[in-house]
Amino acid sequence: MLITQYRHTAWRAQEGAFESAPNAITQTSNGYILIGTNSGLVRFDGVRFQPWSPSNKDLSGTAILSLLNASDGTLWIGTPTGLLSFKDDQLQERVSGRIAAIAEDHQKRIWVVRSLAEPTGGLCQVVGDHSDCIRGAARMPLLTATALSEDVEGNLWVGGSNQLLRWRDGDFETYLNELEGSTVSSITSIAAGTDTAWAAIPRKGFGVFRIVNRKPIRAEFAGIDTTRVASLFMDRDGSLWMGTSDDGIYRHHGERVDRFRSEHGLSSNEVRGFFEDLEGNLWVMTSKGLDCLSESSVATFSTTEEIPRGRLGAILAADDGTVWFGHEQNLYALRGNAVTPIQVPGGRSVNALWQDHAKRLWVGLENMLTVYESGRFQEIKRLNGSPLGTPIAITEDRELDIWVSVGITSSSDRKLFRIHDLRVQDEFAADRVPMVRRIAADPTGGIWLGFEDGNLGHFQNGKLEISPLPISANTPAVKSEIRFPGLMVDSDGSAWASTWSGLVRWKNHERKTLTSKNGLPCDAIVSSIRDDQAVLWLYTRCGFIAIADSELEKWWRQPDRMVQFQTLDVLDGAVLPQGPKRLQPAVSKAPDGRLWFANESVLQVIDPRTLRKNRAAPPVHVEDLRADRKDYAVGGLVQLPARTRDIEIGYTGLSFSIPQKVRFRYKLEGRDPEWRNAGTRRSALYSDLSPGRYRFHVTASNNDGVWNETGAALDFLILPAYYQTTIFRVATVMASLALLWLLYRRHLHQVARQFDARVQERVNERTRIARELHDTLLQSLHGLMFRFQAVRNMLPGRTDEAIKTLDGAIQRTEQAIAESRDAIQDLRSAADQENLGQALATLGKELTGSEASQDAPTFRVTVEGEVRRLPPILHDEICRIARELLRNAFRHARARRIEVEIRYEESKFLLRIRDDGAGIDPAILRDGGRAGHWGLHGVRERARRIGAQLDFWSESGAGTEIQLEVPAATAYEVAKSEDS
Repeated sequence: MLITQYRHTAWRAQEGAFESAPNAITQTSNGYILIGTNSGLVRFDGVRFQPWSPSNKDLSGTAILSLLNASDGTLWIGTPTGLLSFKDDQLQERVSGRIAAIAEDHQKRIWVVRSLAEPTGGLCQVVGDHSDCIRGAARMPLLTATALSEDVEGNLWVGGSNQLLRWRDGDFETYLNELEGSTVSSITSIAAGTDTAWAAIPRKGFGVFRIVNRKPIRAEFAGIDTTRVASLFMDRDGSLWMGTSDDGIYRHHGERVDRFRSEHGLSSNEVRGFFEDLEGNLWVMTSKGLDCLSESSVATFSTTEEIPRGRLGAILAADDGTVWFGHEQNLYALRGNAVTPIQVPGGRSVNALWQDHAKRLWVGLENMLTVYESGRFQEIKRLNGSPLGTPIAITEDRELDIWVSVGITSSSDRKLFRIHDLRVQDEFAADRVPMVRRIAADPTGGIWLGFEDGNLGHFQNGKLEISPLPISANTPAVKSEIRFPGLMVDSDGSAWASTWSGLVRWKNHERKTLTSKNGLPCDAIVSSIRDDQAVLWLYTRCGFIAIADSELEKWWRQPDRMVQFQTLDVLDGAVLPQGPKRLQPAVSKAPDGRLWFANESVLQVIDPRTLRKNRAAPPVHVEDLRADRKDYAVGGLVQLPARTRDIEIGYTGLSFSIPQKVRFRYKLEGRDPEWRNAGTRRSALYSDLSPGRYRFHVTASNNDGVWNETGAALDFLILPAYYQTTIFRVATVMASLALLWLLYRRHLHQVARQFDARVQERVNERTRIARELHDTLLQSLHGLMFRFQAVRNMLPGRTDEAIKTLDGAIQRTEQAIAESRDAIQDLRSAADQENLGQALATLGKELTGSEASQDAPTFRVTVEGEVRRLPPILHDEICRIARELLRNAFRHARARRIEVEIRYEESKFLLRIRDDGAGIDPAILRDGGRAGHWGLHGVRERARRIGAQLDFWSESGAGTEIQLEVPAATAYEVAKSEDS
């Protein structure tokens, strides 16, 4: 592969990648690329460049001349003033002087050379904590040195001014004295290989030379001025890379030398050095930036590789290794890296190519079919001597017959020809065989045909069998001849049709289509071909897709199956097709197994045998944590303040082959139940995390899907606010429980008080009844006892008087019974009473009936204002008060008229009872009742219980007026609450 076909990326200082151009480069033990510049160190993860310094010293502004990451993980840094070592977060000064180069030998010893004269010599060794510089003619006559390298045998090669020495275990040899010329300039670079050492002396008359059999020999390369070579490097494949002072890069491999310059994309033609990382990527330091070169999976031949400009046609890899491809005006042969034009008759465009069993090249030109053999074109004509027409597709069947489809302009020219021994044997017109755009031989017999209308046909022994192909409704409205871009036939006779709607397989009269529903990245397929490992390669609108035969057989048995495949896209060097390929063949397999594909303007080649899988799992690092726009160091457990809201975690995966293909997945333990696929995104965002400890875990895969399963982790703690602490929560819970307990106790107290009140009501009621019984029934019974005793005494002698007395006792007994009924009647519940006016009217009727006589008073109830419902307890108490007062009025007042007035006012409730009877003795009112009687005492107690004011106005012989006043807040508002 030529350097121009390598995958190449450049970062230039003027674009902001560096403050100054790089001088040295290495890869650290944790996987980063570390770059030394005149203004300090820069760390690179494949995507971002960041200034870097050891934790205990700021190196920004320090010129870095050389770098080495040793096998034990120590980072060695060469500066103009000395050698520094960095390990375990400690930076130490080890050797003084201007450190030009650093190397580690097979015995893990560190060697450095100093480019300015030092009394102790130009070569120094560091072992452990000790350093030793070599000086003296007996040891090494070298005051200064600029280049250093070790070969595979353990020899240390040291280059300086007028000196090239080989040093090993105290012995040394010098070689420059055997070179022709006088004074020798400094050796700027040495590359030690397996069997030789190369040295560069950028001076006229010198250049590049190598040591062979302990003798220096000048190296001569065709087309290279080696006196401009200033840096050398030997890669792992044994290729010698040469960087020049003003002519870019040269690479010498075997007998071939190719170059790469600024016109190819190199950041500058002034090259300062090389470095190869663990994945095999080559880094190039120039005066203006940094370049990375790595072999592409897909090699492209374009105008850079001398491919002519213009539209390319068919491509054919011949048995002798020549790759033939057509052009608008010529036929071209690609042999190795050399492109040779072959002049075709009349400068016609090449439309179709084929190589038959006799190694003859069939070339389909515009309106002409020819055979190219021994440098001559021989035209194949019809039996009548006329041209066949414009060939579209050519193939050869197992009977060694050549089949040619012709005709582009008119339907009359569209025919299918069978040719044997360079003579046309049969013609099949369009009325018998539809227009044929694709032809492929069937190894089991006959040929497969792809028709203009998008159908697939099998033709054998004059019999045509046609099968329609599924053309998706999403197929773009393109010309009919490119609906069916490619046709390939397997050794078992099954056909594969490349369409713009997927890959169609026709086998044993059964058809199935492989599309994006089976996992393919796209449906538009240009061509297909099998390699020597039975892998099917598809050239599609999204790149090259490789599917193993075992996967295809699983899909054939399970058409809905998701297939496993490998994709080579633009990042792998693929040039995507602009549309279906019109000319055939569009793909061809060379005898060496390489697959050649023709695009509109370039040729592309894939070598399945040498495809390198990147098996190096990328090191993964969590680089930074940003919370609420504040950055935190990520070492150890990171503590974040309370009420932290937005958290952004930055991470990276260190794979430099194709950094754009590094994929990530992460999980936040304590938050994410499953892994999150982040794709190529290198940061994770979280919002509104609860206080607590979290562990962020991230893993990554390289460009070939190799995962670093260990990954990297970050522990962080979000501190709780005071109201989020356990103590606060416990205190809150305890306070809540205490409050609930107090509310519960208050509720119990209210329930107990209500219960006590109801009990007290019952007690008061019973007391009233007892008083009533005492004042009425017991006294009546006591009087009856005397009457009955008097009757007994009268019976013997005064019968008439006894009878009269007995009648009075009976009457008195009925009166006692009525009084007892009245007392018991007061036990009714107020809950089933009607409104107050109706209740008192009913009571008046009962009392009037119990006093039935001609002296019974008149009774009237008057209601004023809007009647409003009273609370049940208030209603009950007022009823009881009114009954007691009315009963006393009916029984004791001897009144002719008794009136009850009920008034519903906005500010109060009034109940007035008036009679025109004998009145109440003032002494009784003053004492609160008659001694031994409990009626007035009970009335006053009830009034106090309901918060009412009770007033008496009475004059002897002038009647009595009693008023009960209840405030509106008690009478009405409570009633509303009860209603609700």
